[in-house]
Formats: sequence, C-alpha cells, structure tokens
Amino acid sequence: MGRKRMSKAPMATVRSSSPARWRGWPIAMPIVVLVVCSLLVGIVIVRDYGQSTDEDMNVYFARQTLQSYQHPGQPYQDPSREDKGPFYLMVWVVVGEFLGRVVPGWVFADGRHMVNFVVFQAAVVSVYALSLRLVKPGTALVGAVLFETQPLLFGHAFINQKDTPFMALFAATVAIGLALVDRISRTANAPPAGPQPDHQGGGLSWQAVRDAWSQVPRRGPRAARAVVALLLIPIVALGVRGFLLDGVEAVVRAAYRGEAWLPINQLFLRFAEHTSQIPVEAYVKRVQGLTTGALVLATLVAALVVGMVALRRLLPVASREVLPAVVREMHQGLKVRLMSPILPGAIVLGMAIAVRSSALFAGLLVGVYAILRLRLRGVASLILYFAAAACVACALWPQLWGSVAGMFTASVEWALKYPQLHYVLFEGTTYPSNALPRWYLPELLAIQLTFPPVILILGSLGVAVRVIRGRCEASWVTMLLLAWFFVPFLAVVVLRVPIYNYFRHLLFITPPLFVLATLAMEWVRWRVRPHLVQALLAGVIVLPGIVALVRLHPYEYGYFNELVGGVRGAYGRFISDYWCTSLREAMKYVNEYAPPSAEVAVSGSSAEISLIGPEENAIPFARGDLSLRDASDMATDQEFKPVLILGCGWTTIAPGFFPDAPIVWTVQREGVPLTIVKSLATPQPGPP
Repeated sequence: MGRKRMSKAPMATVRSSSPARWRGWPIAMPIVVLVVCSLLVGIVIVRDYGQSTDEDMNVYFARQTLQSYQHPGQPYQDPSREDKGPFYLMVWVVVGEFLGRVVPGWVFADGRHMVNFVVFQAAVVSVYALSLRLVKPGTALVGAVLFETQPLLFGHAFINQKDTPFMALFAATVAIGLALVDRISRTANAPPAGPQPDHQGGGLSWQAVRDAWSQVPRRGPRAARAVVALLLIPIVALGVRGFLLDGVEAVVRAAYRGEAWLPINQLFLRFAEHTSQIPVEAYVKRVQGLTTGALVLATLVAALVVGMVALRRLLPVASREVLPAVVREMHQGLKVRLMSPILPGAIVLGMAIAVRSSALFAGLLVGVYAILRLRLRGVASLILYFAAAACVACALWPQLWGSVAGMFTASVEWALKYPQLHYVLFEGTTYPSNALPRWYLPELLAIQLTFPPVILILGSLGVAVRVIRGRCEASWVTMLLLAWFFVPFLAVVVLRVPIYNYFRHLLFITPPLFVLATLAMEWVRWRVRPHLVQALLAGVIVLPGIVALVRLHPYEYGYFNELVGGVRGAYGRFISDYWCTSLREAMKYVNEYAPPSAEVAVSGSSAEISLIGPEENAIPFARGDLSLRDASDMATDQEFKPVLILGCGWTTIAPGFFPDAPIVWTVQREGVPLTIVKSLATPQPGPP
C-alpha cells in the first residue's frame, strides 16, 4: 500500500480547476503576504544600493525616447540599443523620479531602484502561479520564497534596470498566457446547443488525418520537389538579402547625393524632405528596413502559395477530408468570445517585446501550449493574440516606427550577434564575450545560486521525465518549462551567443528552474509526512539564501556559493561588484575626508569597454563641491590633480593600481574588497 501511494506522489498536481481556497485561505493569500513583506523590506533597505553601470545612459535614453511621442515623425534612435526597447526604461524614469521627489530622504536613484524591485515581484508571483500547476500550494510557496531569497536575483532586483524587468515580464507573459489559454479552453469546450460533430478531445480528429493520408498515392519525386521548394524559398531569400541590402544602400547614398537614376532621385526627393538635417545613414536604415519587411512578406507569400499547390497536388484525398475539418475547427474557434481573455496576455507580451525583442520566445511558448490544448481552435486565438501584442509593442517602442518589420528584424539579429566586445573574468582568466568557454554558463549556474536549489534542480529532472510521460496538462507545462530554459541555454553553450557580466542577460531562464525545483520538493514532501519535519526542510532550503542576503547586503548580486569557497574563495577568480555599486558606500567616507573643492579620480572596469566613465556611479552621492572625473583623465590633463582615487570592479584585483598610494578606506564584504580608496596627496580631513 505504501509503495503504491509513494509512486503516485510526484505526479500530484494542482490544476486550474482546483478549489480557489487552501486550508481556509484564498490560494492567492500566501503569495500576497510574501510580496507585501518583501516590499516593506525593500522600502527600508533601498537607500543602501549604489548606482549601477549604464543607469545614467539609460536615463538619457528614456527621456529622449519620451520626446519621440511629441515628434513621431523623427523618433529618437540609439545605435547602441538596437536589440532593446525603451518601454520599461520610460516607466522606470518617470515613476522613479516621482518617488525620488516625494519620499523623504530618497534620491532619484532610490526611486528607480524601488521601481525595479516592485517589478521583480511579478517574477516571484509568476513562479508561484506556474508552480501551482505542478505541486501543492505549500510547496509552490516554498519555491517562490526560494526564488525571492536568491542573493543573485535579490541584488539584481534593485540595481538592474535591464535584465530583471525583462525576466519579470517574460515570466508574467508565460504565466498569464497559460492561464488565458485554460480560460479559452473552458469556454471553447462548453457544449453548444444542437447536434455535436464527432471530434476527439475538443479538436480536429487526427485519426481522420491519418486515414486520409494513407489513401494518398505515393508520389515520391513530386513530394521531394515540393519539400525542396518549401525549404529553398527562405534559404534563397536569406542568401539574397545581404546582396540586396548592399545594393539598396548604394542606391540610397547615390540618391542622397543626387547622383542616382533620375526617376529614383525624384522619388527620393518626394519622400525625403529634410536631407540637409538628417544624415544619409538614417535613410539607409529606413529603406533597408522596408526592404527587409518586403522580403519577409514575399517569402511568406511564396511559401504559402507553394504549400497550397503542394497540398492540392500531393494530398488530393486528404484535402477533401482535412481542409473542411480545418475550416470547421477555426470557425468554431472564432465563435468563442476571444478578445476579453486574450487582451491581458497580449498586452503583457507586447510590453515584454518592447523591452527586448527576444520576448517573442515567451509568446511562442504560450502559442505551443494553446495548440496543445485547443488544437486548431487555438489558431484564431493566436492570430488575435500576436496581432494585439504587435500593436502594443509598436506603440511602446518608438524606434520601430520608421520600419516595424525591418527594425524588429535588425533588433533580433543584433541580440544574437551582439557585436560590442566586452571582457569577463572567469576562473582567473580574462575572456572576450565572443569567445567564452562552453562550460561558462553551466558553471555559473552551479556556483551563483545557493546550494539547495542547485541540488533540487538536478533532482527535479528525473521527476520531470515521469511527469512528461504522464501525457497530461502537467506534462505539457513541464515540457514548456524545459524548453524555456534549454533553448537559450543551448544557444549560449552550443551556438556561442555572446554574453558578459556573468549571466545577467539570461536571468529570464531562472524562473523555470525554480518551478521545476518544486517538483523535487514535492517528491520529498510525500516521503516526509510529519508537518514539522517538512517545515524544517523548507527552512533548510531557504536559510542559506537569507543568511547570504544579510551578510552581503547591499552587494548580494556578487554572491558565489560553497562550490568555489563562497565570495572569499571567488576573489581573484571572479568579480563580485562588476557594476561598481559599492561607490555609494565609498562616497560616504570621501564626503567626510576630502577637503573643500577637492578633485577625486575614479577608476572602474579597466578591462571593460564602457560608454560612460565609472565616476558616473559616484557623482549622485558626492558632496556638492567635489569634482569627480575618470582616472584616465590624469594621463591627458596635467591640471587634473586628484587628492583621492577610488578603484572598484577590476581595479580591486589589479596589482598595478597605484601601488605606492596608501589605502585610506576599503568597502568590503566577507573580506573581499569591493572599492578601494587611496590617497594621492595629504589632504586635511574634514568637510568644508
């Protein structure tokens, strides 16, 4: 009896049809309490976090983009951010600036960081909601707490205005999308009045498809030619695209100079009225975008035509049997009231895409789930879903307005190639971002999460295999979670997609790991019956993260676990504060120590190619009379004679960082220096 009961334990799931209450409380109450407590903690500690790299540049980008809504004909463009949209940054700046003004004691950076942390809670709620599809509410809550208290994620939740919001919106897109598909499925499967057609599982009868296919005469050569044609169309289009875009660029540049063929010159002048004010590169990008969009549309139309011809020629019997069923199923799907359940999910997907174009992957995960649940009835829903999301994304991403298809395609290409070169200190060796070792990402996932989730995630894989073999709703969700993680994971490991700053760009693949970890927790829970023991195990799982949060605060994002000897063992092999957020704490000492109107130098990530100097992270927290400049200016400006120099990031491990200058202050955690303050003169201490 016991053996039989335990064998079923890992398959226990909580479906959307489960009661909306848990032990006398609404099922949402635990996660609401967790989020409220987290926000209260965030309000108390947010002033401890320093400004991270790129914050000033992102503030400028957001403000310039907001101006695009006043001048829609000339939206602001930033070539360094082609792969990223501005939506979140615009909200981040507006709300953050408001909070910085109205909350006593807060500065602008504190308001921005609080906005980041609030949005991070969407990822926590999504982990809980997705876990409820696989495990009991108690286990789902432990998974959400474990996710919330990961030092790496908790630290990024405040200081990272790029990857944390994308992770939250990506996770929310999947969680909300799956819930809306369930709602549509319940509506679509409600028995209508009148006689019922014979369908299996609420969808197309796939047995009819197989029967029709078996009646088709075998026409090997024709089938092969049709398949080859279908495959060659996109391949040829992609091959021609490079030559075509080069030719388009040459024609546009010639027309810009008035040296092209006369009709082309006249056409160009008709649409380009401000050539004296707008550089030729802007016209080249716009026309290339239009060309790419036209090429994509032509490819789709050609593939559709060839596919229809092939279907008619190769499947004469199947077309008579299958196509009427397809039309019938899609028509049945259109009868369902779709927009009310689809619109919320489409809005979230559109917002996610307007943060980073790779959010389209989240929409594809939802689309796969819709097809699995709704079969062909889901096609109509998906068309509306993606169309509404595209409208939202375009409205929130002004940089796309010149050429939606072309700019979006360029954004995806930029994200996959990421031509900007950066450097990473990994296991004591400096690697360029385009030549990372294949074990880079697997090792970082193993050493930057606390040890309990690493064990649980590995243990959950076996349970996940059993769930997938169950061929039920839980198996579909589990497969989507695995795809959510493994597709980007393999893109970095196998295809060598460039990343840097360790794996912050891939924070969005961590939520499915913690959802899968709840499978292992549930497996253990069914074997440990006493509630007290279960509570103790939950504490053991969560405690290492909480302890690390307290010990490393506010530099939690530089966490490394016991596999490398903790933060102390990682020193010299990895960089714990690569974004130099510790400059805020260092400036507290500088403000008290530096003489009036002193010049202060700041040296940051010397091995990192950055568009702004490290002093930008310290300026918001500096005394008003101090002059902060990049330490590199000392070599070019003889009049720049700083009395102090601050070194953060890479400089903390550089033996050649002003070795003769005495250290007067160090910001450190776990014995690891994060920012070093050295004296270059002998100033009189004390404020002015």
